[in-house]
Amino acid sequence: MKKSCCILGQKRVSFKKHDDVFEAVFEQVKKLIKQGYSEFIFEGQGQFDNIARLVVRILSLGEYPHIKTVYYQSYNDGNMENLPPVFDKAIPFAKNRPDKQNTACYNQVMQVMIDKADFCLFYVTNKLDGLKEAVRYAAEQNKPFVNLAKSD
Repeated sequence: MKKSCCILGQKRVSFKKHDDVFEAVFEQVKKLIKQGYSEFIFEGQGQFDNIARLVVRILSLGEYPHIKTVYYQSYNDGNMENLPPVFDKAIPFAKNRPDKQNTACYNQVMQVMIDKADFCLFYVTNKLDGLKEAVRYAAEQNKPFVNLAKSD
């Protein structure tokens, strides 16, 4: 049975922390792969997602070619040809959402991603209410997770 990991994190990561975050994600993802995880689910916005996506891509092109990435596209302009090439599969969530900052839609996407996953990898500081809600939701669903961010 395929095991999947949902990856969610804040849009901004301090430039000074990029290397540390990259290393932490690399070690955690590699650990998950060794535990049988083969699918990594992204929403795809922000610096943490970019770092995590890069890690998964590097691992998939090297030692672990069997791992796959899934993109939950919270905003769908109807053109799936714009799918970034680093994703193996895209799932449009909301079609023609007029306001790209629609928090309710984004929270729904996060909940669907968490529900689909067997494990969640977060990078959430104390400052971000939406992502804190995602961590709370994962805990309520008894979903195992790790938050790589230190409290600020």
